[in-house]
Amino acid sequence: MNFNNQELIPSKTILSFEHWTNMGLNNFMLSVTRGMATSEQKQVCYQKFMEELDNDELGLNDIYFKSESNFELWCNNELIGLCENKVSVKDWIGQAEIVQDRPKEKHKETLFLYCDMDAVFILKEYRGKELDDYFARKIRDSQSMHLFGLIAYQKECKVNHVKAVFFCDYYSKAEEHFHQSLYSDDTGGYVKTIMAELGCTYEVSIDADF
Repeated sequence: MNFNNQELIPSKTILSFEHWTNMGLNNFMLSVTRGMATSEQKQVCYQKFMEELDNDELGLNDIYFKSESNFELWCNNELIGLCENKVSVKDWIGQAEIVQDRPKEKHKETLFLYCDMDAVFILKEYRGKELDDYFARKIRDSQSMHLFGLIAYQKECKVNHVKAVFFCDYYSKAEEHFHQSLYSDDTGGYVKTIMAELGCTYEVSIDADF
């Protein structure tokens, strides 16, 4: 099996582009992308976020939003949110390198999924309109789709178990809510059911706190 250090969701990708209506019947033209925004667009969005902070709110280091693989939320073609969420898969060799141990034969048919969310924000004007849930859901759906496809169409290897770990150090209740939305399908029955149909067991753990 050769999935060592492979990004699950490719960059320069459009995850969604649609008209969307929230529960309050507000209509938006929304898009979620990965790695499509320019550095200038991200800097303008980040600066606006920092200027909007209340006295009791914590800012975010801009280093998180200089990656070419940021997830981006757009409304009417305006960049209104950014998320740094690294999602990669590793085989038993790659996993051993992470834990600095010798590869274990018992993990030979295990695929390791690492999901590490560093930071996320949405501009203040667009908060409280369910756009955070939309943003998280589109990332989550794409992540699941790529994982299912990777398992279903593998050609030269056999995976019978997937072990997923979701990491995050929360800086606010809003980030905690967003992160929980990212893994809600994984802790429920949805992902496990499809994995079972693909011949795999699925194990998930959460390593997240303030």
